[in-house]
Amino acid sequence: MTGPTLLSNIVPILSIEEEGTMQQKNLLDLLKMAVFKDDCWYAQLKTMLGNPLEPPASSISECNTSCPKYCDEVKHFVLPVKRSVLSVFLSDTFINNLSGQITPEIFVQKLYVYPEVGKIIYNQARSNNASALMLVTVTVLQLIASELIRLNFDEDNICYCRLNVTDLIPAYLDESIWGLLSMVD
Repeated sequence: MTGPTLLSNIVPILSIEEEGTMQQKNLLDLLKMAVFKDDCWYAQLKTMLGNPLEPPASSISECNTSCPKYCDEVKHFVLPVKRSVLSVFLSDTFINNLSGQITPEIFVQKLYVYPEVGKIIYNQARSNNASALMLVTVTVLQLIASELIRLNFDEDNICYCRLNVTDLIPAYLDESIWGLLSMVD
């Protein structure tokens, strides 16, 4: 018994690189939805994942009960941050004290052990309600979603964090990026 024969005239629509870029963009959009937008997750996902061949729905009803927005859960793990201190942290980590490749795990650990991280970055002491490591991890997700930092993958698919820099200017100097984050006065 022979296996199925593959058609030799099938040509992929996207290259592997294009598909990878599209997947990264889609994941970034989903991350932005989770950590920035104050809308019903159900309605946002329905809009994002709708059939691309159909026109967008004119009205999508919200769940009103079950997503993190309506359960008021987001405020427990997405904390406002201090721009000035977070900028100094990013500068210290990526510019002033370059210590080789920084994986997401190393980056989370650097922020977690940053001196008095709760008091100076979040303007509050560490919470008893949520894990401090979880709060720091969500902050790193916010930095990725805001595109202050980006993730790069090497040829072995190992992920590294990079400071986003445009025309030799670090992203943390761009006012428009900080508008996405919830800020502490």
